[in-house]
Amino acid sequence: MGTATTTRLVDIAEVADRSGLAASALRFYEREGLIKSVARNGLRRQYAPEVLPRLAAISLARLSGFSIAEIRLLFATNGTPEEWKPLAALKVEELSSQIERLEFLRINLQHALACSSPNIWSCKYFRHALATAHDDGGPRRSPDDPPAPASVRTPTRLRGQRK
Repeated sequence: MGTATTTRLVDIAEVADRSGLAASALRFYEREGLIKSVARNGLRRQYAPEVLPRLAAISLARLSGFSIAEIRLLFATNGTPEEWKPLAALKVEELSSQIERLEFLRINLQHALACSSPNIWSCKYFRHALATAHDDGGPRRSPDDPPAPASVRTPTRLRGQRK
């Protein structure tokens, strides 16, 4: 007689507990084809232990801003660098743009908090930041506004950018 190797299946509640995800998220990821249960114990889904690293990859991808469809594409590459790297490069570009926008917002909020103007609306630098934030083709700045210091200027990528 040969020795049979049995893999211990993991119940949905244990997967939820170990992954930090709600059972409803696991069911959602299963519906979306990102994970699959391998058996049932009554009505409870059972998973192979390998689902845990896959869920960690899904969580990391979601934190990085990947959509479910994009994650599905990443998994479809089976780790082949020629296939997943272009997808990741696009996401890096998106994240860089988001970081630039967030940095612009942080700098302007810091200026607003430290501004010595009696009223934030009368601050020339804050008014400049507001004027350059328009992306509707409207006026960029008032002619009497001085140029803002570099720390509060609108990043080049944000000028004229629509969401």
